[in-house]
Amino acid sequence: MTEAPQFEARQTRLTMSKNGRVLIPAELRAALGLRSGGPLMARLEGEKLVLEPLAAAVRRIKGVMSQYSSPDSSLVDELIADRRREADRG
Repeated sequence: MTEAPQFEARQTRLTMSKNGRVLIPAELRAALGLRSGGPLMARLEGEKLVLEPLAAAVRRIKGVMSQYSSPDSSLVDELIADRRREADRG
């Protein structure tokens, strides 16, 4: 039997207050595991405003960046080696 997706497509109409605040409904906060005071990232995608939990943003960015490195290399070691080469040219 196939499992249901973790997050179903949900949408609701929201209203922005005069000072720019928007209340995220409890159902959506619960679905994302958001807690009061928890960090969110905001970004524009075309004409859309996307809010995501910080942890989800970090996972997304790591996934994008993983195509530029291989699991058997260390970016820290590469950076140190690069800095040493620059210093030697100095």
